[in-house]
Amino acid sequence: MALIRPYETDKFTSYNKEETIKLLSIAIWMKDDYTKKTPVGNVRVMIKDGHKNIESIKNPSGYHIFTDLENRDYEVSIEPEFYFPNEKKTNPSKLKNLSALNLSFNGDGPDIEALSAKLSNVLHLDMNYVLEFRNPEGKIEERSITKINPFPVNNDSPGTIFWDEPLKYGFNKSGSTVKAVNYLIEFVLIPRVYYPFPNNATLVRGLIKDSVSNKKIINAEVNVPGRGIQTRSDDNGEFVLHFAKINKEEVVTIEIKKDGSIKTIDTKVKEWKMQFMGNILFP
Repeated sequence: MALIRPYETDKFTSYNKEETIKLLSIAIWMKDDYTKKTPVGNVRVMIKDGHKNIESIKNPSGYHIFTDLENRDYEVSIEPEFYFPNEKKTNPSKLKNLSALNLSFNGDGPDIEALSAKLSNVLHLDMNYVLEFRNPEGKIEERSITKINPFPVNNDSPGTIFWDEPLKYGFNKSGSTVKAVNYLIEFVLIPRVYYPFPNNATLVRGLIKDSVSNKKIINAEVNVPGRGIQTRSDDNGEFVLHFAKINKEEVVTIEIKKDGSIKTIDTKVKEWKMQFMGNILFP
């Protein structure tokens, strides 16, 4: 069955007008630790499920989504081109239950074909949430929030919540309910040494080696205490740290950790320059 387009969350529509409802299970959002924006290069997002991998679907908003998963434990795996790989364990039902916000309609609930609803107590809502409607007949629909108007200022603030796809069922009868759930998992991707930094980036690079064997040390933690800057050494023992808000030239402390051992080194960081520390013998 060919699909016209995947919607933000839960629905696909076929060319022959046969409708298939898919329930959102997990949504993945990734952020580049250097630019604080969406990642560059190729990024593969999948769920490892035993001996098979489930590939994500990237929707028009840039989220990688998984639909119709069973409520059990999964491992989400990120394999990016210019960043370190990342993994997180999750369970769709636990993710949903932990984030659920019980809401109430301000007046009547939305009818069939509705694209908005007036809700009370919407202070903690944001665009990452999905509205889940239920009516007394047991019909359930989900819609991702596209707009909140006006933006809430306190816990009693009512607001009109908008979505893009008309409702198939009505939720304006007594006993209808609405809640907001957040299926989102966020990954912050840490650049590798071959990340395409701009020429004016402020960087510190180095190569960590064992002080006894002189072998390259892999997967050592490297951070700058007090600045929230961290990375790790790659398969070649190399690392790169990126800095912002350096006042022309500063002396910073680099902390390296591996298997319970710690080493600190002071080095100069020059604004818009790359500083290479050379071989660092550890510990």
